[in-house]
Amino acid sequence: MRVQEIPRAEFLGNYFDYRPGEHVNIIAPTGAGKSHFLYQLTERAMAEYPALRVCSLMPKPSDSTTESWAHNLGLAETPVWPPKRHFWEPEPAGHVLWPRHIKDDEARNRAHIGDQFRHAVNDLYWQGSSLTFADDSYLIGVIYGLNSELDRHWIAGRSNNASLFTSLQKPSGTLQGAVSSFAYDSPTHMFFGRDNDERNLRRISEIGLSQIDPDQIKSVVRNLRVHRIGNSAVSEMLYLDRRGPYTAIIGI
Repeated sequence: MRVQEIPRAEFLGNYFDYRPGEHVNIIAPTGAGKSHFLYQLTERAMAEYPALRVCSLMPKPSDSTTESWAHNLGLAETPVWPPKRHFWEPEPAGHVLWPRHIKDDEARNRAHIGDQFRHAVNDLYWQGSSLTFADDSYLIGVIYGLNSELDRHWIAGRSNNASLFTSLQKPSGTLQGAVSSFAYDSPTHMFFGRDNDERNLRRISEIGLSQIDPDQIKSVVRNLRVHRIGNSAVSEMLYLDRRGPYTAIIGI
């Protein structure tokens, strides 16, 4: 497996060949820069296909990265789905679905947030020509109970151009559950940040492509460089395009 090294700006501008209906998944530990990179990929997809209906699912009570990127991409915040429309306001480029949390009742909170996300994911799937941004697919799929809805996107979204852009930090799963295997088998575009956890490395190497050496994947992921940018540590990413298959190391 030949692994080319490409600077991130060059990759985004010249190499990321996304097409509607294709899926993206980024797998990396906390603090590796997953959210930032996933938004960069989304920005590129929106620029290339401006007619896509875009919705970012926001499962956390607050997130400065999401707020910043929502503003940059022209995404309007909404606490419910479908979003309320006002005839005097221009149509936004897309939405951030950010349900209000019920702080004093965890069971009601999970049900409430899960219901709002389910409305959006089902709507985006059935109408098609859409891009659903699910930063932290474990939290959305396992904790908020949307694994079956996400699976439908993974399995059949290509047929109606319904794309799923996700990230994941614990591919080996937790005691509360595991992410669906379709998150590894279905995306056209896979990215892996540096990880030294043997359980995670073993899961990462199980990507179902006979042309790819699993031991080489583990070796590359284990040895990706991490760069300090201000107060953040940002990992290089190993990129796998299943259409080749083609691999590259995406720099900073």
